[in-house]
Amino acid sequence: MLGVVEVKKEIPPKNTMTKPLSCLLGLLACYLPLAAQNNTTKPKTKPMGVWTDPATHLMWTSRDLDVDQTWSMAKYWCDSLRWNGRADWRLPTIDELKGLFDIEAPARPLVFKGRQFDYHIKGGITLTGREWSSTLARMNRDRPGPLPPAGALTFNFTVGEQVAFPLSDDEGNRALCVRRSGE
Repeated sequence: MLGVVEVKKEIPPKNTMTKPLSCLLGLLACYLPLAAQNNTTKPKTKPMGVWTDPATHLMWTSRDLDVDQTWSMAKYWCDSLRWNGRADWRLPTIDELKGLFDIEAPARPLVFKGRQFDYHIKGGITLTGREWSSTLARMNRDRPGPLPPAGALTFNFTVGEQVAFPLSDDEGNRALCVRRSGE
């Protein structure tokens, strides 16, 4: 016998990612309100556009999703994105993210936890944190015992380095989506 489960929608406390059940399932409608609720210092005012890298022919969203995300949330966001008449968006590989880093590009400010950092990226893409990649990584094992949690690589455009984080880490990690142009 099937039963009905009532899910109460509650507004999460500031700077948390507590979500109602429907948001945990990754529904797009939940991400945008959460971004607005969690981003009290810098509201989004520019719509998302796209930029195509002439060297790689990859099409990128012009900004990341300005909300803390675990790896699975970021992957779901990109895989589910329907934008610019396309449905084949995905989370980029670490090598694709590295290809966007350009130390010669004009520095752009990024404010995280009250500190300002300058990042360098091609195409004028707007970033608000570290960007998740689809590239999985084994976390360092620094002591005996159970295997450490699985991880994925992020890319830090302020210093041009990849860093592995546990898949469950969401603090400062974002989703920047990509697709192959011309397909």
